[in-house]
Amino acid sequence: MTVTLEQFRQQVYAEFGSRLEHATPELMRQFISRMYAELHASASAVSDQPFIIPEDSASSYEQVVTEFLANALTVNDDQAMILLWLFTAEIYFGGLGDRYTQDFAELFTTEISE
Repeated sequence: MTVTLEQFRQQVYAEFGSRLEHATPELMRQFISRMYAELHASASAVSDQPFIIPEDSASSYEQVVTEFLANALTVNDDQAMILLWLFTAEIYFGGLGDRYTQDFAELFTTEISE
């Protein structure tokens, strides 16, 4: 069975709250892993072309991302949106969020002149 966007949305809200107020890096990593496994199982049941690229077949992170993006273009809109959301969450909660928080911190601490 394929996960619909509405089902995915409800799972996200149940896990993290409607504004993701309960999201932590660890909880997000666990959720992302579960969802990728669920999507992989769904894709494998429908097709012999899985979404997840085995780590031993990829020679670089760039290849993994390129394959992921190419595969995302072959699925229906709901699945593509779910994959995009998961990928974005994975990147952010995987460490880049900390870097961006530091890089943009001064934008949020600058006082506005009246």
